[in-house]
Order: sequence, then structure tokens, then C-alpha cells
Amino acid sequence: MISSGCSTVYIGGRLMSEKLKVKSVYELTPMQEGIFYNYLYDPKSSAYFEQMIIKIQGDLDIGVLEQSFQGVVQKYDILRTNFLNKKAKIPVQVVMEKRELNIQYIDTDILQPEKRDGFLSDFLEEDKNNGFDLEKGMLFRVALIRTGKFLYNLVISYHHIIMDGWSKSIILQEVFERYRALRNHLNYSEGNVRQFGEYIKWLQTQKKEEAVDYWKSYLKDISGTSFLPKTEKLDSSIYVQKEYKYVLDSKLSEGLIALSKEYKLSVSSILQSIWAVLLHKYSNEKDAVFGVVMSGRNPQIKDIENMAGIFINTVPLRVSIKECGE
Repeated sequence: MISSGCSTVYIGGRLMSEKLKVKSVYELTPMQEGIFYNYLYDPKSSAYFEQMIIKIQGDLDIGVLEQSFQGVVQKYDILRTNFLNKKAKIPVQVVMEKRELNIQYIDTDILQPEKRDGFLSDFLEEDKNNGFDLEKGMLFRVALIRTGKFLYNLVISYHHIIMDGWSKSIILQEVFERYRALRNHLNYSEGNVRQFGEYIKWLQTQKKEEAVDYWKSYLKDISGTSFLPKTEKLDSSIYVQKEYKYVLDSKLSEGLIALSKEYKLSVSSILQSIWAVLLHKYSNEKDAVFGVVMSGRNPQIKDIENMAGIFINTVPLRVSIKECGE
């Protein structure tokens, strides 16, 4: 049973652990559908678990900090949202009227000396392993770890299905603005807020058939797949997250910047061109196709730059390459 305005939410015939009043119910965006599908396939996967650490030095008022986070949770619907797939024809996201965020506070001074070293890394790993249940509980949590006098690590974890990097910046900026105001006994102006639900309603007015026809035309006559050679067979059923870092020296960096200025392109476009050429060399296809992430914030929607939610989308980029002399 899921209905806007009800006082109790049942999921798959069972009662949620909390009695929560529902504010609204929406369909998922295409990006959210993709993330939710992967979650249903492997609920324990950390593929969309996001975690950040902010180091804080100073006289911190934990009560005011918690009050500041609670303020943004109550302001932005997406931070009070869960995702349901049972007792509904299609997956839906349910916005609760109110949720309480409590900061988990840990003072490492109370730990045995031998347990202090490595505590943060162990905590982060455990936090990641705990993950999120998209059907219940908050998909946004905060922990504060005191590591010394006036020294703290603020750990913010959330599921990517509720917000992108742009939205994270909006949330954090407001948290610290609220904290500053409350700490100095000043009034904080809430201002008007446009919720993620308005973006979903706008999406529902778009003509999907036209979008499908556009991408079919855009990708027409693609003869093969862009790929990189593999040295070992990988298990595609298991998600393993890895990160590789490569630091460009100053000479090469300056060369890229100069090249981008010469052709009036962004450095990102230059790097995408290099990647396309690499894929072309390996696959021997005249067209290189790969995904690029777009902000997805359509300027047709008023004040979309200040909305919190997940707007990004990955779309195919087709690069046609001609060898010299062709």
C-alpha cells in the first residue's frame, strides 16, 4: 500500500519499521531506473555507494552541525526518498513528509591506543559494506569522527540514485551556510526551493518517440564495437571498482591547454578526441563510440541549477575519424 498522504507505508505486505507520512510518489527517471535495476540485481553491490570525507579543524558545535544537516534534509525532498518495487506496477520513489537525521559521533580518544591507528580506514570500509537498503531507511547519512583536540573527520555517505555531484555541492554549501548562521545566532533565510519532483513531471511531458528516433539516426550504420584489448577474461557478473591515476607533467598539460585554445575547444573535448583515436586504433573502426556524462540540467526548467537530485545521464558520443589522405 503506497499512497500520498497516508500515515503508514506497507512494502511487499510488511510494515516499515517507522510510521512515516508520505508526501508524494513519483516514477523514476531513466537514470534512476538503470541504477535501481542494478541494485535489484545485486543489492550488496557498492557500485553506486558514494562517500566523502571532509577534514575539519576548529571549535565545532556538534548540535548546531546536526541541526544544519536536519534543515537540508527537511528542505530537499530527495534526501527523504525511498525506492519501492513491490505492490506497484512500476518502480516508484516515495518522498516522506519528514525524516530525522542523527549524526553518528565517535571520539577516538575513548579507544585503546592500538585501535586508533587505522580506525578511520576501517570505519570507511565498514560504512561502505553496510551500504543502503533503497526500500527503507535514509539514503543519506553523516558521521563525525573526532581524532584530536579541534580535529574532526566528517564522513558523508549517500546512494547515487538520489543525487549527483552538482547536487552534493548544493547540499554541502547550504549545510555550512546554515551552520554559520546558527552558530552566530543569525536568522537563516530558507528561500524558495524547487523540488526534484518538478523535474520528473517535466520529463513526463517529453516525447520519448522523438528521442528514440534521434538516437537511432545518430547511431545509424555503426558497423562495430569500440573496445580495448583484454589480457584476461573478466567475470562480468561481479562489479569490481578500481581507480587509476595518471599525472600529466607541466609541459604536457600546458600543451593541451594551448591546443584547446588554438582550436577553441575545452580540454575535455581534446581528451575525448584522444580517447576516440585510441579506440579507433584498437578496433580498426572508422567510428569510435563511447559514453559521456552530461549534466542533464535542461535550462527550460526554471531554477534547475539550484535543484537537488540526480540529473546526470550518460549518452553515446560518436566520433568519425579519417586517416590522413582520406
